[in-house]
Amino acid sequence: LPTDLYEYLASGTDDEQTLQENLQAFKRIFLQPRVMRPVAEVDTSVTVFGRTSSMPLFISPAGVHALFDEQGECATARAAASAGVTYGHSQHATFTIEDVAAASGPGASRWYQAYILKDRSITEDLVRRAEAQGFEAIVLTVDSVVFGAREADARNGFSGLPPGLRLVNYDKYVKGAGTGAEAGAVQGEIDQRHPERPHQRIGDSQRDSQRISEPQRISEPQRMEASYADRKEAAWDQNSEKMFERELSWADVTWLKSITNLPVIIKGILRADDAVAALDAGADAITVSNHGGRQLDGALAAIDALPQVVAAVRAYNGIGNGSGNGSGKGDRNGDDGGKYDKWAGGPAPVFLDGGVRRGTDVVKALALGATAVLVGKPFYFGLAVAGERGVERMFEIFRKELEATMCLIGAANLEQIRSDPHLLCVREREGTFIRSRL
Repeated sequence: LPTDLYEYLASGTDDEQTLQENLQAFKRIFLQPRVMRPVAEVDTSVTVFGRTSSMPLFISPAGVHALFDEQGECATARAAASAGVTYGHSQHATFTIEDVAAASGPGASRWYQAYILKDRSITEDLVRRAEAQGFEAIVLTVDSVVFGAREADARNGFSGLPPGLRLVNYDKYVKGAGTGAEAGAVQGEIDQRHPERPHQRIGDSQRDSQRISEPQRISEPQRMEASYADRKEAAWDQNSEKMFERELSWADVTWLKSITNLPVIIKGILRADDAVAALDAGADAITVSNHGGRQLDGALAAIDALPQVVAAVRAYNGIGNGSGNGSGKGDRNGDDGGKYDKWAGGPAPVFLDGGVRRGTDVVKALALGATAVLVGKPFYFGLAVAGERGVERMFEIFRKELEATMCLIGAANLEQIRSDPHLLCVREREGTFIRSRL
């Protein structure tokens, strides 16, 4: 990858303390394995909202995949479908909700991630588009009323997307989007900017060529209060944040629940009281996340925040610490107007997003009460290396490591991980923080 794209992907905010803590916190957790346990057959499957996935590792909803492979989110979604796991689609994607639904197929598990915009009608329409395309949950990101300071992007002049790439989910609402105005110079500018990556030719494929070159018939657009492409700020994320609503409250979760029959997952929780507030507002699940160390620097590592959130969620559901697995199993035949039966007698699912790099990390998160984990940077690097096949390879590595770890700790299924009270040994924090070098 060229420097600007590598550092956009690999960096965090400010001193990158939280970016490093997400990784180091896992290193303070040690496994105490059971031996002489029957593990001839290991079951890694997990059921969430009535959907069974082959393993408890999903694609985190993160944006702009086409920066790293021309097939972008479509390649990632196909790889997730092949692996039999859930794919999260970002509102800030470079392929549309409809593109990804078609690419991954009708049997694939997909979640749609939403930000609440200043123009609520756009937020609502995006959610309805996802629902119409068979997405199975809405992930509301709540830690991003503004974006953190990405110093690497400012240093590298990464203030906007390269020519030919857009946040295409917004095309319906932005005047002039998708009209082909950029088409004449797209490939030449890409090649001139990054001659070191001739393989990444935006528009080589028939799909991309049509998307960039051919006018789209769009209705008279609603005006958005700001554009993600004005490049007024030194770092791109500060340009795109201008669309976001800052006057948010838990009432907005209740509003979101009122416009969809899909489960709503709140992403960006690091505190027990916020988890309870989310459930009070009608949320169906919680994702413990600090945005991969790319928002508030100095925030708690995601895995360190997980135990308090799990305890609060279990207490909220009257489960207690000794039972329940957070799987959210059930069916869609509840008596609440057709909406999903949230917890079916168990606690709300709690997901962990941040710092997961190994199969052992997955096991540690499950042992602390997570229903499943989500990954971001690992799939991006796989995508950059080999496109769809690279993401498939990432899943293969995680699956092999997870199965081996389960065998070595004496767990034949995920419930045996969650129910072992002596599996983990957590050491106190040691040493001092040292900023990473990219």
